[in-house]
Amino acid sequence: MGLFDWLLPKTRDDSLSEEIRRTVEAGEDRLALYDENLIYEQERIQEITEEVHQEVQNILANAIDIKSTLDEKEFDVFLAHNSIDKPSIRHISNKLKDKGLKPWLDEEQILPGTFFQDAIQQAINQVKSAAIFISPNELGKWQLLELRAFISILVEKDIPVIPVLLPGKSEIPGNLFFLQQLNWVAFSEIEDEEAFRRLIQGITGQYNYDDN
Repeated sequence: MGLFDWLLPKTRDDSLSEEIRRTVEAGEDRLALYDENLIYEQERIQEITEEVHQEVQNILANAIDIKSTLDEKEFDVFLAHNSIDKPSIRHISNKLKDKGLKPWLDEEQILPGTFFQDAIQQAINQVKSAAIFISPNELGKWQLLELRAFISILVEKDIPVIPVLLPGKSEIPGNLFFLQQLNWVAFSEIEDEEAFRRLIQGITGQYNYDDN
């Protein structure tokens, strides 16, 4: 007996009964097709997850295997952010420079015609720390996967990761659970001097950093 057979009347010879049967059978066919599509989507998600995992492994394998000391590294902090937040990141980057620090900002370091992935791999071996900026501008699912892959590489390289909440964000969202165990810095406004001091503390390891 089919899934919807209980809907059919006991007398099946009349036209109404036949019409109901055809409708039910069509519904069962659509349900079977839906199940097939669902299975396909689940399999595709699994394939994509495996591809992303493999890509992370490839990046780790292909990254420049140099064990640099902190003094040998050129940049104090990598500024990872959503491009929508670029104005705020530029402002923070400039303030860090005013304090004598050297931030790595993509628009300044990735030259036209350069492969983005290659530039990131090179940067990983040139930075002492990484600040992950989180704002009310939500990340897409692919951006989340890229961020997770990037943080995995930082952890593998023993590079400190500093979550930074921009104005309008008071806590790390659930889809970034892999950052929730880290002590973060929260800006109540872009000119939040206490948050900026704590950011510098995370970058330098010094509570009262003095560039002089």
